[in-house]
Amino acid sequence: LRWLGERGVQVAIAGRQALTEDDATARATYGALAQSLGLRLDPSDTKQLVLFPEMIARDDPPEITTDCWGILNKSPDDIMCANQRMVIRRKGAGKATVTACTLLVDDPAFELGDTLSDATADPVKLNHPWCASFCVLGGGSLGIDMAIPASMQADVIDEDTAAGGGGRAGLYFGLWGLATKLSLAIAVGFTFVALDLFGFDAKADNDATALWALTILYGGIPVLIKFAVVPWVWNFPLDRSRHADLQRQLSD
Repeated sequence: LRWLGERGVQVAIAGRQALTEDDATARATYGALAQSLGLRLDPSDTKQLVLFPEMIARDDPPEITTDCWGILNKSPDDIMCANQRMVIRRKGAGKATVTACTLLVDDPAFELGDTLSDATADPVKLNHPWCASFCVLGGGSLGIDMAIPASMQADVIDEDTAAGGGGRAGLYFGLWGLATKLSLAIAVGFTFVALDLFGFDAKADNDATALWALTILYGGIPVLIKFAVVPWVWNFPLDRSRHADLQRQLSD
């Protein structure tokens, strides 16, 4: 890095953020390191400094299979190790080595060779726990959160059509869009007013009370609301069997 800095090369850094430090502290520390190495780096720029969350070494996420691509509507080509590699040289090592990605530098099984040719000869096997929790399943909870209501609505429309309601899919989706936009507007309006009451300022350092309010409003309350609707979703009456019956009725 110092060699690159001396030659004026514009670099970007990917690093880990410890569970015990906040974003501002981590960026300030990386910024000081970059300055000491003579790098032209703005630590506040999320493209120049990418911070990964600290991964739990003994994490045990769900096992992934090739079916996950279809379930999560993701492509293997979108995974970082499908078209990128990382070159590292460990302290004391005589030469550099190529690894699969920035997360798995501590696992010798993901050292793929000494050259890019060797490291790209075969696909990377996603058999590390962090492959599942970070790359494949990461974001899956958000995607499911958005996909399930639309899927349930489609079943309700089939039920309505089979009961003689006619082609009212447009009405249902229009009402759903209205409800979605209204809920987002209410959430934003309420949250911003509440944050202001707690003295939160997005452009300044905030005290513990303001940060705690942000945590509760952004994470705590939404989680409680979602837990509250879990029983309704779990007991949704239009199950696979009923849906098959509806499809047969509509096809007749």
